[in-house]
Amino acid sequence: MLITLISLYVVSDTSRSINIVGEDVRVEGIVDGDVSVVRGSLDVLGRVKGDADVVSGNLHLYKGSVVEGDVSVVGGDLILDSASVVEGDVALVAGSLENNGGTVKGEIQKVSGSVLNMIINGILNNTLGMVEERPSPSGWERRKRIPHMLTMPSALNDLLGLFLLLLVLSIFFLILKKFTLRLVETIERDLPRTVLFGILSYIIMIPVLLLLVVSVVGILLIPIYIIGLFIAFFVAINAGLIFVGRIIRRNLENEWNEWGDLLAGFAVAAALKLIGILLSLIPASICCLVGVFTSLYGVYMIAVSILGFGAIFKWIFRIE
Repeated sequence: MLITLISLYVVSDTSRSINIVGEDVRVEGIVDGDVSVVRGSLDVLGRVKGDADVVSGNLHLYKGSVVEGDVSVVGGDLILDSASVVEGDVALVAGSLENNGGTVKGEIQKVSGSVLNMIINGILNNTLGMVEERPSPSGWERRKRIPHMLTMPSALNDLLGLFLLLLVLSIFFLILKKFTLRLVETIERDLPRTVLFGILSYIIMIPVLLLLVVSVVGILLIPIYIIGLFIAFFVAINAGLIFVGRIIRRNLENEWNEWGDLLAGFAVAAALKLIGILLSLIPASICCLVGVFTSLYGVYMIAVSILGFGAIFKWIFRIE
């Protein structure tokens, strides 16, 4: 006896975009807009006139089906049957392309899962501070007795982590650009409520995970939940950084594009991190200042992620 854990959402002809979370989607007619699926797979038997985006699921284009826009698949595979067509670009992250006679008219970009994992580990350990090593008192004493310039390898490690973070954020923005910019617009339209929903998102993350752990069916969904949170984390940071970058651009009366907004928002985080790195090269008498700027960096990254998570929360539950 088979048990269906994820229900099926069937789409016939429609003139609106489709955004679905936690369900498999099958397009049997014409969708005059975009189709986005999170934690579910997408089967296209007809035509999608916009983009097709799938996060944590597979995208299958059946014989004769067409996607007129771009295609992105994160954490899943793209399957192209004979005579299927993607008229735009294809982006694959931690997944594979199975082409059985289909056509991709644009470019194909791939980021392998092993490379992504390597980058992720570097970020978690060195940049975001999710894994922190605290020396023992005896360790601090040993450090005081050696020349302070021997901390240079640690500083270079932090710089590498900063670069890797920017690289991963750029990859996620490249793949999910339109969706990220929608989140930024949501933040701009209703900043106070977006902040509240972002804080709420942080509060319920762990309880939802615990609920999955104690339920029989939920255990099977834990990997999907964690992957979804991981992807949402970087998309949320991107949205928050771009929002800050837009504020900087307007104050400077400049005219750079959305990539400039992302870099401007990231520059604030990089400045806080770099000041902490430079202070770490000075003798331990002012080591307290290192902690101050490291904390400011962490607070800033959490703040921008709260903005992004709030926008994602509003998008998932279709809150206007």
